[in-house]
Amino acid sequence: MSLSFSDMWDLIQESHSPTVFSCELLVGIFWEETMFTNRKQLQGPAVGFGQVEPATMKAVNDYYGTNYSVSLILIDDPTSVAITSDVLSMLNDKGLSPSAALNAYAGASVRAANKKKVQQWLACERILKNGGTDDTDNVRSALMAAEPNHGGAVDSVL
Repeated sequence: MSLSFSDMWDLIQESHSPTVFSCELLVGIFWEETMFTNRKQLQGPAVGFGQVEPATMKAVNDYYGTNYSVSLILIDDPTSVAITSDVLSMLNDKGLSPSAALNAYAGASVRAANKKKVQQWLACERILKNGGTDDTDNVRSALMAAEPNHGGAVDSVL
C-alpha cells in the first residue's frame, strides 16, 4: 500500500541525511520507482521505496559497516529510506559527482533510457524546492514530473 505524500515526506525527513542529495530528490526517486510503496520489484530482485539491488545493498554494507537486508528493508519503512540515502552517499563518497551518482543509481550505464529517470527526479526536486510541499497543486506537478505514467495515482496520495 502506498504512503500518502505527507507521510512519505515526514518519513524522508526523519530517515534521510540530506548532505548532498535533498529530501525533495528522494520524493522524486520514490514516486518514480514505487509510487511510495515499500515493496519488492515486480520482476527482479530490487527492494524498497528506491528499488535497491542486492549487490548495491552489499556494497553499502561493506562500505559503511551497516547490516541492511532485504527483509529489514521490506518490514521497516525508515530503513527503506535510509538505504537509498546511503547508496547515494556512498556513490558520492567514492568520488562520483552528484550527477554521476544519480546516473549510477538509475542504472543509466546499463540502460541508456534510464538517464530520463534522473531528469525526471531532478525536475520533481526543482518543483518541490521552488513551490514547497504544502501546496497540493505544486506537489501534484512535482509527482507528475517525477513519473508522468503514474498520473492516475497522484491524487490518491495527496
